[in-house]
Amino acid sequence: MSICRPLAKFARDTSGVAMAYALIVLMALLIAVGFAIDSSNVIYTRARLQNAADASALAGAALIPENNGSISASAKAAIVAEAQIFAQKNMTETDYGDVLLAVDVELGFWDTDGEFGAARTYYPKGSLPVSAMLNSVVTTTRRSSTNSNAQPMFLIGMVAADTLDISTSAIAIAPPPEAPGCLSAGFFALGTAEGGSTNELRDGWCIHGEEGVKFSSQNSIEGGPDADTQATISMSSPRSDYGDGGYDFGSDNEVVPEEYFDDGNWANNNLPDIVETATMSDYLNPSADFIFDITKPAGHSDHITAAQAMVGTLYADYPGGYPPGISTLIYSSDDVDIDYNFQNALIVSEKKIKIGSDVTMNNVFLLAMENVEIGSNVTIGSSTFCDSPDDSMNFILGAEMAKFGSDVEMFNLQVFAGDYVDWGSNNATVGAVSVFSAGSLKFGSDWDIRGCGGANLLLDYSNTPVSEPLRLVQ
Repeated sequence: MSICRPLAKFARDTSGVAMAYALIVLMALLIAVGFAIDSSNVIYTRARLQNAADASALAGAALIPENNGSISASAKAAIVAEAQIFAQKNMTETDYGDVLLAVDVELGFWDTDGEFGAARTYYPKGSLPVSAMLNSVVTTTRRSSTNSNAQPMFLIGMVAADTLDISTSAIAIAPPPEAPGCLSAGFFALGTAEGGSTNELRDGWCIHGEEGVKFSSQNSIEGGPDADTQATISMSSPRSDYGDGGYDFGSDNEVVPEEYFDDGNWANNNLPDIVETATMSDYLNPSADFIFDITKPAGHSDHITAAQAMVGTLYADYPGGYPPGISTLIYSSDDVDIDYNFQNALIVSEKKIKIGSDVTMNNVFLLAMENVEIGSNVTIGSSTFCDSPDDSMNFILGAEMAKFGSDVEMFNLQVFAGDYVDWGSNNATVGAVSVFSAGSLKFGSDWDIRGCGGANLLLDYSNTPVSEPLRLVQ
């Protein structure tokens, strides 16, 4: 029998072909399912990582403190810790490993409107534009070999690497908490503003002299990268001489965090480092009619006229215009002299208001067509206001001058004068006090001045910009 016949028969035999095709199809299906599983896992993991990055960036950004481009190591550590907590809330270490390492939390500046270059640009902390602050947090969440938690792969692991590195990032912006608005916690003058020696100025307090700012010696101003808040010293032309918009700072003044105020050292002499260039118009709301015409120089007679007109306006608005609950009204065409404690009162004089020494007053409005003169050892407002703000309000308008003696404590107070404001020395504590002189302004030595949130203002001309909300930007 020929050997060819059995071979020919075998060749024509098709039994079992279906099984072979089935195996091929099954393999193809298994490969497809494997890739589908791997792809789904990668997509799911990437989405979870993105959620974790978003949450951690927002949490970290919410803790950015007031700053001038640098923050303390403790503040940075708090931001990193908060970001890591929220990353773990989204992807627990038990299930996913450590998805956010400390090195993957970065601070920087996000330029929304292109103030320093191109709009919507991120600058890392090491390359901030000059005068930019830290306002954003970048977080990068990972499942990677670097974090010892790389994504395990199903099919790909059988033919290639059995893990895959996956990472996502987010940028969140939150403008740093603002110190009190300068007009609600600061001393301002269209002329010169002058302080004495050994004063302590903290908690977001501001001073501005259109014609210049002067300090004597051993003043402590809160500031620097480790400070909780920054004080502000501004004038119209820092490169000019005092009286022409510049400054005159004595010896041994310092810019330091508050905890160093009383260490007996005043050595850094760096007040010029925090001087800002500004004019009064920078602080005023352009849509509000300011009490004085700031296009006219300090000492112009029109300022006194404008202040006298405001006395009349405020008196005409009584009783409906003043919160909270004025119960006493005194109006006189002559001088008003008070040497007793009083509260919840509106005092109006067509001449002068004179407050004696050793007097306590709260929730009072003193309006004088000439001067308001206050003696020594006087307390205006509640000493607890900075710790427990209330609805009380204190307001003084001396159309010509406001003058205070020594040892005067002031809280939650707004002061206007048409020509001059003058204080003595040894004021124990000044908290949330807003002062504006259309002429010059001078205060003595040994003051402890705090912004502490700012005063409740009867006349509010603040130009407060609208802050961007806490949000993701990328």
